[in-house]
Amino acid sequence: MQDFLTLAIDAIAAVSFVYFAAGFALIVSSHTASPIHPTAELPTQTEDDAVVAELHIEVEEPITSPSTLQPTLQPLETTTPDWSAIAPAQLRKECSARKIRWRNAAANGKHLKKREMVLALMGYESGIPEAM
Repeated sequence: MQDFLTLAIDAIAAVSFVYFAAGFALIVSSHTASPIHPTAELPTQTEDDAVVAELHIEVEEPITSPSTLQPTLQPLETTTPDWSAIAPAQLRKECSARKIRWRNAAANGKHLKKREMVLALMGYESGIPEAM
């Protein structure tokens, strides 16, 4: 019985392989491209010159310098906030966001005062390393 099942499985595998191979051959043969046969002669040098003469376009305004191609850039307006007009609670948040130590900044555990936080933030924006 087992020999019969083995033969049946082998026969099914052979039939499915033939079916697959025939289908693949059919697909490949339908997608092959036909060779290209040139039908027109290539133009000669005189014909090229005539085509170039026909395509000659008159430019009304010639470009004189590359600067006319580049847009003019406007400087960005950077405004620094008026730190002295901001409440101390907001100044503490700004100092924390910029990693400026405002809590326990002095040796005796005192916090920075509003005036000191304003100076530290102004120094941070100007890039002074002592203020950071």
